[in-house]
Amino acid sequence: MVAARSGPLATLLYLIFFLSGVGALLFETLWFRQAGLVFGNGVWASSLVLAGFMSGLALGNALSARIGPRLRSPLASYAWLEFAIAVSGVALVIGLPLLTVAITPILRPLLDQPWLANPVRLFSGFALLMIPSTAMGATLPLLVQALVRREGDFAAALGKLYGWNTLGAMVGALVAELFLIEALGIRGASYVAAGCSCVAGFGTLALRHRFGEVVAHTPEDHRPSQTLAAGAWRWLFVAFSAGLLMLALEVVWFRFLLLFMNGSSVVFSSMLAVVLGGIALGGLAGGSLWRRFEVPGAAPAWITLAAGLLVAGTYMAYEWAPFDSRFTMAPITYTLLLSIPLMAPIAICSGLLFVTVGALLEREMGVAVRATGLLNLANTVGSGLGSLIGGFVLLPYLGIELSFFILALGYGLVALFVMPGPKETGKGWALQLALPAAALLLLLALYPHGLMRSHYLGISTAPIARQSKTKIVAVREGRSETIVLMRRDDYGQLLEHRLVTNGFSMTASDMRAMRYMNLYAWWPRIFVPEQKTALLISYGLGNTAAALVETPGLERIDVVDISREILELADVVFADPEDNPLNDSRVNVYIEDGRHFLQVTDRRYDVITGEPPPPKYAGVVNLYTREYFQLVHDRLTPGGMHTYWLPVHSLTVSDTRAIMAAYCDVFEDCSLWTGAGFDWMLVGTRAAGDEGSASPDFNGLFEDPRARAELAAVGLERPEQLGALFMADSDQLQHWIDHAPPLTDNFPKRLENEVPLIADLMPTYLGWMETKETRARFVASSWIADTWPSELREATLPYFRWQEDWNRWGNGMLKRLNSYGQTKLVHQLLTETPLKILPLVYLGTTPKSLSLATNAGEQWASDSRVAANLGVGAMVDGRYDEAAIVFAELQASNPQNPAWIRYRLLALCIGGQRDQAAALIADLPDASRVGSPSYWTWYEEMYGLTSPLGAQ
Repeated sequence: MVAARSGPLATLLYLIFFLSGVGALLFETLWFRQAGLVFGNGVWASSLVLAGFMSGLALGNALSARIGPRLRSPLASYAWLEFAIAVSGVALVIGLPLLTVAITPILRPLLDQPWLANPVRLFSGFALLMIPSTAMGATLPLLVQALVRREGDFAAALGKLYGWNTLGAMVGALVAELFLIEALGIRGASYVAAGCSCVAGFGTLALRHRFGEVVAHTPEDHRPSQTLAAGAWRWLFVAFSAGLLMLALEVVWFRFLLLFMNGSSVVFSSMLAVVLGGIALGGLAGGSLWRRFEVPGAAPAWITLAAGLLVAGTYMAYEWAPFDSRFTMAPITYTLLLSIPLMAPIAICSGLLFVTVGALLEREMGVAVRATGLLNLANTVGSGLGSLIGGFVLLPYLGIELSFFILALGYGLVALFVMPGPKETGKGWALQLALPAAALLLLLALYPHGLMRSHYLGISTAPIARQSKTKIVAVREGRSETIVLMRRDDYGQLLEHRLVTNGFSMTASDMRAMRYMNLYAWWPRIFVPEQKTALLISYGLGNTAAALVETPGLERIDVVDISREILELADVVFADPEDNPLNDSRVNVYIEDGRHFLQVTDRRYDVITGEPPPPKYAGVVNLYTREYFQLVHDRLTPGGMHTYWLPVHSLTVSDTRAIMAAYCDVFEDCSLWTGAGFDWMLVGTRAAGDEGSASPDFNGLFEDPRARAELAAVGLERPEQLGALFMADSDQLQHWIDHAPPLTDNFPKRLENEVPLIADLMPTYLGWMETKETRARFVASSWIADTWPSELREATLPYFRWQEDWNRWGNGMLKRLNSYGQTKLVHQLLTETPLKILPLVYLGTTPKSLSLATNAGEQWASDSRVAANLGVGAMVDGRYDEAAIVFAELQASNPQNPAWIRYRLLALCIGGQRDQAAALIADLPDASRVGSPSYWTWYEEMYGLTSPLGAQ
């Protein structure tokens, strides 16, 4: 069979449909972003909006299948559909956020009844997306009909149109995330999408005028029967199954890959581009292949068997993938490197299968437009169902590993269903199909159950485990993420937990995390002492929630989190149910998107706080825009306070300025405070107006015994230390913002795509944290002058000196007692200040570690770490004689460790045992290992001890 060449009309229509694909994917990207603002980004909300969109596509295909054969001018009809997409698409982008006002009254009564709210979301999503999605669904059948009427080759027309359109969608996915939204904003990008559709429409009309159009071969009064033969139903079932398996597989793929890369919107777009590119190549290959050869009836079985083998085989072989645990590669490069081998081969099979089944269906039916419409209808319905099954059934109930197994088996079952018998194709085909079928069965029999837990999760969490010395204790594969709970024990007791979602360490319960997260709840206790209601958006490990529960006077605490599985892990984190903050009778839990909750609720809160994921995590940017902060402001009571996380360690300087600008646009009294290292805290209040603001109560927090102990445990021992956390007030922040445009819903890409390297940020951020500068700003701040009592303001100034050390500690730059400088500082802390925790940290431990060492059982009595902790604790408590004895024993057991000599010498000197200190120095075999010349000179000047280096 000799292949015919495509005419100029066909070639130009392929290019037009490519441009249509670009515009369609641009619109889809923008619609789903905007729908997230209206319905929330929760897994139910986003899935139901997707279902509404897929329903529109299905309706468009159904209409084209029914009405298409009657159309005398499919090209003109297609052009008008593109115009409808352009107009309705832009209207939807602009109008979706405005519909919040109309939809909120409907959803508000259903806030406590999600089983009723979700059908409303589904109906609303379908109603809003119906016009553009229905128009999109009808486009492919009409162009196929036009080309088949003119050139008569259905497979080529279907394959190339489908392939070029999907290739355009791939380009649209990348262009939107990498360029358009950043340059033009959401609305500007919608105009580009509309331009693509309009050019496609006008271009088609021009082609129709230039080349003319062939009218229907079948007169209207002799339309083909609407009854489908059994063979047609067979291929429609394959199309349905292919869509279901492919979309379910895409959901599982994305979840699997997110274990090894950050979950930014660019990463998602890159993964989507790989899938679309593979499908496009498969469609183009099918169009070219079946143009040259007769489509064999066994082809779908061959393709589905190949897909099944690839699903199982790529998962099994993926353990040799080039993982980059430190993310040193560019996000797109790394994403493509991991995604293409896993997804592209199966996506190519999917595109090839679509065209193959379409060609066989058209052979059964004989009407191109109806065959294409029904093919697309079955495939779209299957796709919509597949995305729901993947997210709501496979992942939460079976997990990633077993989902791959089931989907590989699913492809095998589809192949078995369509496998032809000897009567249809001869014995040769049946025997040839037996070989890949047997290979798939063998692969499934050898499937490595347990590889996820033993290998892939280990790779995903290895950098975190090495750094935090934690191990996996619980895994939850939920609807929205894969959650790993890690734990570190010391002396057989819990030291800390760490929560890892999709391979990213979200939060922990170590001293550093507890310091800044608890501040979100402690800070309002000072400035809103009469608080009654509080709202926490994003629960994490419950650090902030636990601090809120301990706040006296609070009558209602609402906790909103998008993940049910994270909340359920609270029973594992808090072994004692009485410690679990979610069990407190005042706590009300909502499984909901935080922004959507703020839009829908009519409650007002004295305190609103949150610890959401980093803003560059896909979908989280909506919790950092000016519009979000305005929602927060409007839900505060007069005089109410908002505290919020600003993780500058994952933000470029321009990112930070954009968020600060958004925050300070809303909160006129915005201020910035250090929490721990580069985890900062934004604070703002809603003006109290004529009612006046409550006077700050700085001492009340420290007079609460439990709060005082927890404050001390993270190094905040005195009220003066709170003032030393100050960085800038609203007027001073304007200097940093420097007229930067704020982060807004319309310009979410004012956050740069890449997550920066912290080393590149340190000079700027350390400069902002420089305590000499923050002290000067504290003195000059009119907000501080109006808020801080004068006597406390003066008493705070010396503590900026020690905040410098806390800043180094928070950034991992604090060195232990190994030089003259650190020895002098610890000596000064112990002898001249009331502080205990900072010298404890300098001496190499934390309050929690000291507590565990104190409570360690007899089996740990010989552990040198227990003795070291107890010795440090004795020194910090002023029991220097006891500390010196402990360090002497440690020195005797390990004379090669100079640390114990340094510790012992300091304890002896501060404790007044100069003679013993001199004897210790005299017995040193190699004093240079213990300290430098300046180290020994300091002891000579401070205590009159003879430098051993000078004697030598």
